[in-house]
Amino acid sequence: MNFTRFFSHPKEELTLILDIQSENVSGALVSFSNDGKPMIMAYQKDDIAFRKLTDSKFLTKAMLASLESVVNTLIMVNLPKLNHADGVRRKVRSTHLLLAPPWCMSQSKTVTLHYDKPTDVGKKEIDRVLADQKKVLEDEYKKSSEADQSTYDVTFFEQKVLDIQCNGYSIKNIESVSVTNLSVSFVTSITSSFFLEQIKVVLDKFMHGYKEYVHSSVLLEYTSLRDIYHSMNEYVLIRTLGELTDIIIIKNGSCVNIASFPCGSHTIARKIARKLQLPTHNAYIYLKTGHQQSDIKIDGKISHYMDNVIKAWESLCVDTFKTIEQSTTIPRTWFHIGTEAQDIFLTSLKNAAEKIHGGGMEFTIITPDVSSAKEDVASSSSCGTVSDRMYLHVRSLEHLLS
Repeated sequence: MNFTRFFSHPKEELTLILDIQSENVSGALVSFSNDGKPMIMAYQKDDIAFRKLTDSKFLTKAMLASLESVVNTLIMVNLPKLNHADGVRRKVRSTHLLLAPPWCMSQSKTVTLHYDKPTDVGKKEIDRVLADQKKVLEDEYKKSSEADQSTYDVTFFEQKVLDIQCNGYSIKNIESVSVTNLSVSFVTSITSSFFLEQIKVVLDKFMHGYKEYVHSSVLLEYTSLRDIYHSMNEYVLIRTLGELTDIIIIKNGSCVNIASFPCGSHTIARKIARKLQLPTHNAYIYLKTGHQQSDIKIDGKISHYMDNVIKAWESLCVDTFKTIEQSTTIPRTWFHIGTEAQDIFLTSLKNAAEKIHGGGMEFTIITPDVSSAKEDVASSSSCGTVSDRMYLHVRSLEHLLS
């Protein structure tokens, strides 16, 4: 036996995925294999603290506390346990930060180029379009900062091409194609440079020598659902989570509009708590458990006031759709993603859809079935319950990395 081999241990590189939403932070240690399913080795989630009166400073501080709690448990507790269990030396080599609003903002756009005669185009032309559009946005944000007399603090962290059409036909890979018309649909995502620095300070407490990547959480969800519902070309994706509601419009298989309005499950719980002078946590538990609160008196108060609060949310939803409708028609299939008050939101979405599409027009509201994503991703028995959203993210990242 080789003497040094006796003391050596097999090694494995892991990826740390951190999903930073407005209502919670979740993280997973994932092993991406070249010849098998990605494996979720450990999973943690921490709800972001919220209160009756909040602002961006408090929300950021609360998020960073949740982030530190999740990373601390994954790196200092779960990772040593995994290594001790089977003698494999695992180390985190890369971190993928998945940012959702309000921590980032995404803007969709389609650029169409017309040529007088058939012209050969390839990847360089697509890269030039993306670079030019990034420069346009950058100039706009710099002018806005100068007008507001504020510090320019914008980082462009992702440009995702959603669709390329040559002479009216979508193509997946463009090498060298002769065209007279070229359309590129893409999304550009930005965040605060200082915000990313704050996240890095937290990560550096527990890890060193890792590569860091940043993605839009909403776009990863969209790309995963697009693969699951690949036969559908037009639909709306609505996320009623935390402090915001996000709306994504899909037309001809591509994202054509992304919008948000400042009202989500946390906002509704906070309004109820303020109105009824209840602890915010009680109102949130009521939403999260779906009317299964043990205190019947509190249930009665909340239920009585809920109609007014949810109607206000419904009104904001309709107003946002009407703004979107000025530039594109609204698809008749709506997917709803949310973890709190599903029945309440679904009923209100139905009311909103009737106002948008008209009482006599048919429409469908669906809660996405992510079972196929769970089949494509394995998870360790010691992980506990992994969120559907994390399965979607791991599936999307696996496709992206491959």
